[in-house]
Order: sequence, then C-alpha cells, then structure tokens
Amino acid sequence: MNILEQLKQIDIFSDAEQHIIHYLLNFPEDIINLSIKDLARVSHTSTSTVTRLVNKLNNNKGFSHFKASFFSEINNLPLSGKSISNISGNDTAFSILNKVAAQQIDTIQKTRQAMGHVMISKVFTILNNSPQIVFFGFDDNLHMVKYHLFRLMTLGKQVIIHDSTNAQFYQALITQKDTAAIIVSKTGENRRLLEMVDILKARKAKIIVMTPDQQSSLGKSASEWIQIIDAPDNEPVGNITFDTSLQYVLNAILSLSYSKNHEKNKSLLDTYSKLWEKSIY
Repeated sequence: MNILEQLKQIDIFSDAEQHIIHYLLNFPEDIINLSIKDLARVSHTSTSTVTRLVNKLNNNKGFSHFKASFFSEINNLPLSGKSISNISGNDTAFSILNKVAAQQIDTIQKTRQAMGHVMISKVFTILNNSPQIVFFGFDDNLHMVKYHLFRLMTLGKQVIIHDSTNAQFYQALITQKDTAAIIVSKTGENRRLLEMVDILKARKAKIIVMTPDQQSSLGKSASEWIQIIDAPDNEPVGNITFDTSLQYVLNAILSLSYSKNHEKNKSLLDTYSKLWEKSIY
C-alpha cells in the first residue's frame, strides 16, 4: 500500500499524527524542503511524532526516502478537474498547477469534440487551396494568432497579417478572390470586423470565423465556423479557456497542413535550414 492510500485511512492515526497528515495533504509541495524538525514545527507536533508517523508510512526507510516517495506519488496523482475559477487565497503552488492543467485539458477535450475531424478537414481544404491566407483581428487575438500564422508561412503558405486597423481595412479592400480570411473574435460582434467581413464577401473571399457563438453576427457570416470554447466571467486570471482553445485549433490546423503536404514541407524546411547555416558562418 503506497503512502497516499495509507493516508486515506486517517482515522487509524492519533490526533497528533492527523495534524501532520492534514499539513502534508494541504501543502504537499513544501515537504521536499522540510526537515523532521521543520515538519514538526509547522504541524504543531513533535519530532518524535513525525518520526513515528514516517516510519509507519514508509516501512522505516527514513525521512529522505519518505519525502521522495510522497512527492513522487503526489506528482503522479490524476488531475482533480477543479476549475481555476475556484482559485482562492489558500491555494498553494501545487494546487494552482493542478487547477490550470485540469482547466486546459478540459478545454482541449471540449474543443476537439466541438470541432471534429470533418470541420478541420474542411478548413484545411480552404487554406490549402487558397492563393493566400489573411488574418483579421485585434489585441490579444492578433498576438496569439501571429505566431501560428508565421509557422504556416514556414510550410509554404502566403500569409498576410497586419497589426493596425487601417492596414487591415486596406487589406480587405485588395483581397483576392478565394483568399482564406481567418477572423478571430471573442464576442463575435466586433463592429470593425463586421465591416471588414462585408468587404471580404464582396471580394469573394472564403471567411473562416473562430468565435464561441455561431449565432453571433460574425458566426453567421462565416463560410466555415470553428467554435472556440470560452468561460465568460468565470476566470480570475485572464482568458485561459479561450486562449487554450484557440491555440489548440491553430496547432491542429498547422499539424494537418504539415502532414498533408509532408514531402513539400520537409523539403522547404530543409532548404531553409541549409540557408540559415550558411548565413551564420
């Protein structure tokens, strides 16, 4: 029986030992830096009580072995699934790591289910057959997407992305027919993006909208709509759900693009690597 399984049977331990157990379970990341004396102090017990408990839990293998075993078991626990909306002043570094990881895993699973292989295949076909790919969006969305679109360029696609609103309007006005226009919006109601969509439709561009709600104004305007999972008003530290969902979608598109054009992409990357090596010597 491992250490954590023994700790579940907390009623078989003395009151003093239970104080130590409560501390270990509430502040598991602290154990790695504590001595027996330290653990006794923070749990308001004695060194003899700590030693006795450790020997019970760890077959008399010593405190260092106990710490390593306990910490290993804690790190390999399944994620709790608790949302980051439950963050409080009592959270430890360990609990924050678990909550953020659980939130991101849950978001990726929901995004995968919402998107599905049929939708990503449709979007890939549009991107693959388009003469160029143009992005429209602002603020955080712009900065998140920029990196991924640069990676599309390394896979041989002609990609255009502008920071300024004016430049994006001008780009919409000169967009070629069948260009893939990627639009990202958290609300789906951005007035400037809606004006650009009207221009893009007149230019006969293929409009790929990534936003949480298909019934939003931008969602309804899309040639293809991809749902970006959102958790409005529930996240205390930014838009982790939306950001995670968007990056997962973009990474999936990039991976599919690389896979479907594997030999061509590999050749391009090899050529770039050789040119880069020449330029630094």
